Amino acid sequence: MESNSIGARVAERRNEMGLKQRELADMLSVKRETVNQWENGIRQIKGEDIARLADALGTTTDYILRGIKTENLDISRETGLSDRAIEILRKLSTGKAVSYT
Repeated sequence: MESNSIGARVAERRNEMGLKQRELADMLSVKRETVNQWENGIRQIKGEDIARLADALGTTTDYILRGIKTENLDISRETGLSDRAIEILRKLSTGKAVSYT
């Protein structure tokens, strides 16, 4: 699975929240297999499910679809920078160590 794919972001956010696929599926009234297929890029998420998924995961549709975190959305729109580039610039501006991998 590509690390910057929609499915990867769904899986990452679900894991950050400590949810199992079954638990997320129950929240969305879908089968666990459906969540598994979304995360593995086998099945596309239907338009009507994207907003519900974002709400369940405590994030935005922009993060689910494009990988842009809420706090970086305006900067991304103005500059065209990716979420990762914005995060690197934030770390550099504070003097924190930056990993480019």
